[in-house]
Amino acid sequence: MHTGEVALIVGADGGLGGAAHWIALAMGVYAAVGLSFALWFAFRGVEFMDEAAVGSGTAFRILILPGAAALWPVLLSQWWSKRGRVHD
Repeated sequence: MHTGEVALIVGADGGLGGAAHWIALAMGVYAAVGLSFALWFAFRGVEFMDEAAVGSGTAFRILILPGAAALWPVLLSQWWSKRGRVHD
């Protein structure tokens, strides 16, 4: 491995440098947006997506938080395509 390749992973100050910095930043942004979306989805949006969720308890909503945070682009896309339509 050349010295230049190491610099892509570890910066001169010992922190993340180059590509690793941008990957970590992208993952952090994805997680922050995912958590924000998941909180909204679990307590508001899920009832619009699935009639069975209407009146569900707090335990169910907490249970779906991790999945909603991880899969937020898919759930947002499905919600966006369903908005304006009445439940089937």
